[in-house]
Amino acid sequence: DTLWSDQLALSLPDFLQADTPLEYRLALARLAHSVGDGHCGIYGSTPEFDSYLGEWYLPVELTRLQSAWVVTGFTHSSAEESPLARGDVIVSIDDAALESRAEELYGISRGSTEASRFQRIGGDLIRGSTETADVLLERGGQRFQLELQRVPEDSLDYSMLKDPFPGQEAFSITEDGYGFIDLAGLQRAQVNTISLEFRELPGMVIDMRGYPSDFPIYELAEFLLPDSLPFSLVTEPVFSHPGVFTITDTLYAGGGGVLSYRGPVAILIDQGSVSSSEFHAMAWRLAPDCRLFGQPTSGADGNVNTFVLPGGHRSGYS
Repeated sequence: DTLWSDQLALSLPDFLQADTPLEYRLALARLAHSVGDGHCGIYGSTPEFDSYLGEWYLPVELTRLQSAWVVTGFTHSSAEESPLARGDVIVSIDDAALESRAEELYGISRGSTEASRFQRIGGDLIRGSTETADVLLERGGQRFQLELQRVPEDSLDYSMLKDPFPGQEAFSITEDGYGFIDLAGLQRAQVNTISLEFRELPGMVIDMRGYPSDFPIYELAEFLLPDSLPFSLVTEPVFSHPGVFTITDTLYAGGGGVLSYRGPVAILIDQGSVSSSEFHAMAWRLAPDCRLFGQPTSGADGNVNTFVLPGGHRSGYS
């Protein structure tokens, strides 16, 4: 890794050569990229940056799989009703090869891992400056050219991507008698019901691949962990010695005792497990019979410290 003092020197020419608001915004994004922190980016947008990426959106979810950009979902009925299908590989959009465009965007993407960077890049690749897009796709070894409709950002329906197993509820019991919890929809007020309905079940699955809409970490930990266990250290900076941090607190979760759950727990994670999701997983994975399944998380755990850069651009870091 590059030392921060060296990185500032490397980035200085980038700012000296920034003659337009867009060039300055891109220079800030490249500097934030160098930090390698999922929380460190340039928040919000500007008219210049929107024009650079495009103000119209192809309403699909693109996921990078084995060096290809694959359609894994739809965010508008127009795309769902189009000839596109999940599993199609998008080769190019408006004659721009996605691999080449992704390389351009990589240097301004934020993330702690390559997977989390590509997840954000997928959301930028679908943007364009026109209401229609010429899309070259590959399916079953054959290539097809399609003209697809783009939509404004406020027309995107991300709830169409949500397909929790086995239903649409925050928690449920499967037909074969196992418990299922969807972290993205779980509310603290629901945990009491879960503890009553799940206590005697032979196992449960907790899907943590989304972002929590509430903060049920301690309530569910009471049900999952019989003992109160440490799961996180809290640090604070020493302002008189930049770069030095001291441990100021230890966080504990659990302590349900004999009323806690005794069966096996499977936790599902991937690069969509970001920040608060990762924080919840740190505590719940301490359940006596728990295993994590999936892919590495985003690596953006921790509180976010925000600040304002010259020009009014907001940023932050973990």
